[in-house]
Amino acid sequence: DYVGANGYYTPIVSYVELQVDNPNVKDLEIVDTPGLNDPIVSRGIKTKQFLRSCDVVLLLSPCSQFMDARTVNLMANSLPSAGVREILVIGSKLDSGILNESNRDFRIAYKAALRSYNMQFNKNLAQAKNAGKHLDILNKMDAEKVLFVSSTSYLINQKLRSDHSLDESEQKVYDNFHAAFSNFEDKYFAPLGGIENV
Repeated sequence: DYVGANGYYTPIVSYVELQVDNPNVKDLEIVDTPGLNDPIVSRGIKTKQFLRSCDVVLLLSPCSQFMDARTVNLMANSLPSAGVREILVIGSKLDSGILNESNRDFRIAYKAALRSYNMQFNKNLAQAKNAGKHLDILNKMDAEKVLFVSSTSYLINQKLRSDHSLDESEQKVYDNFHAAFSNFEDKYFAPLGGIENV
């Protein structure tokens, strides 16, 4: 009711705060923003206020539209120049990106997908830098440190290791990988997940 897309109170909620009793995140504040393009103006303003006090910003972009020129420019225009020390760029839904590759050898498709996303990001980042605006933010986006993740692959790997059943969507991804690549092995779901790297 408070944060869902169709939530009754969603239009008047500027942010929600949760506390977790977990020693792994002691003394850390993790802010999951709704994004900088949120249609509810108050949340967009609150996002910018939070970002001014962040040490590290994780920019999450789906691999299907990985850091296209519009996204790079939006980030450069929206992120505050003060406060942010480091920006990490993360490509999500890597599993979908690899399945879209035409090569039927998993290792080749995996490398081709990563190379393609990195080249696209490097090109769009260079174009944004050439415009000469927001260089303080753009220079914090290191194209050499881009990380890629697949939460679905991560969950599949966890469930396979603990002998739990996959849900319907996980099973579909599992079946798609084995159908698409003759040399695909279950052990590849672990590096595809990429969560440990983040």
